[in-house]
Amino acid sequence: MKWMTILAPLVFSLQAVSAQRCPLPGSSCSQLENACLAALQLSEFNPADIENYHRWWSPDGFVVVAETGTYEGMDSVKEYMSYGTGNNGVYFAWSMEEGSRVPIVLSAGVGDCEVAFVSTFVYDFNEPAEEQYTKGGKISATVMGIYKFSYSDLIITGTEPLTGSANIVIEKLRGFYPNTFWKIVAELFDTKAFKKLLCKTMRKSCRSVWNGNDYCPRDCKADLRAMPPTDKYANPRKETFDWRGTSIGCRQLHLAFVVDGNPKHCAHISGIPMEDPDGAIKCQDGNSQVLPEDLFTTDELSLAYGIGQSILGFDSTLLTYEPAL
Repeated sequence: MKWMTILAPLVFSLQAVSAQRCPLPGSSCSQLENACLAALQLSEFNPADIENYHRWWSPDGFVVVAETGTYEGMDSVKEYMSYGTGNNGVYFAWSMEEGSRVPIVLSAGVGDCEVAFVSTFVYDFNEPAEEQYTKGGKISATVMGIYKFSYSDLIITGTEPLTGSANIVIEKLRGFYPNTFWKIVAELFDTKAFKKLLCKTMRKSCRSVWNGNDYCPRDCKADLRAMPPTDKYANPRKETFDWRGTSIGCRQLHLAFVVDGNPKHCAHISGIPMEDPDGAIKCQDGNSQVLPEDLFTTDELSLAYGIGQSILGFDSTLLTYEPAL
C-alpha cells in the first residue's frame, strides 16, 4: 500500500532561503535575522531525511499541533514526522503551491532563533491508490510551521549562492492548520472501506486490543459507525474540531503508526479506553482539549491569517475544498 501524509505542510524543504523574504545579502533584515536563515540553509536540514534527525533535532525536542497532540523525544518526533513526510499516513498526494512559501523570523538572538513558514499546500484525495479509503476531493490550505532552534559554527563562505556550513539543534516545532481542515479530512475518512481497514488491522496486528474489546468484525464496525469524524466541543473562546478524543480522525492518525510497525499505538485505536505501554490513554473522550490559542500568540495567529488572506489569496477560512467529481 502507498501510505501518504496529512501533515506534510510542516515538513517542506528549507532550501533557497537566500531567495525568500529575508534574503542574503542586502535585505531589511537584521544581521541576526539573516544569520538564522543562513544557519537553516547551511545546516542542510531536510525534514524528510528522518534517518539523519540526530544531526538536527535535540534528543528532547518535540512537535506539537493543537488538534493532534504532542510528540516528544527523538523516537516520537521521527515517527510523527515520518507520517508527515509521506512515509506514512493515508492515501493522498500533497504539493506546495509554487511561490507560496513566506518565511518570517519571529525572534533572533545570538545563536537562538524562531522562524515561521507560512505556505499554501494542496492535498489531493483523488490520487489513485491500490484501494480508495477516502471520499476523494482536494483541499488547499494555509499552514504555518514555527521552528525554534539554536545554531553554532556558522561559517559563510559565499552569498551568491549562499555557501558555507552550520550546525543547528531544533528544540520545538509548532504546527498551525485552519481548524476546519481537521473536520474535512476526518469526514473524508469516514467511509466503510476505512473502517474495514481499521478493524482488519486491529484483529491481525493488535490482538490483545481486539480481545480486550471483545470484538467480532461486526461489533468493531458498529462501534466505528457510531463514532464521530472529529471531536467537536463548546469552548468559551470558540467552537473547534479536534482529533484527540473518540473520533475517526484520531484513529486514522494512530492506525498509520500501527501499520508502520509500532504496536505501541494499538491501544489508541481501541474502542474502549486502554493504556499504551507508557500508561497513556489516547483517542478517548476526556482527554484534554487544546486550542491553537493555547500554542500561539495573538500576533502569531494574526501572521498566519494575514499572510493567508493578503498574500496567499484565501478567505477567512484559510482553505478551499473541491469535492470529488
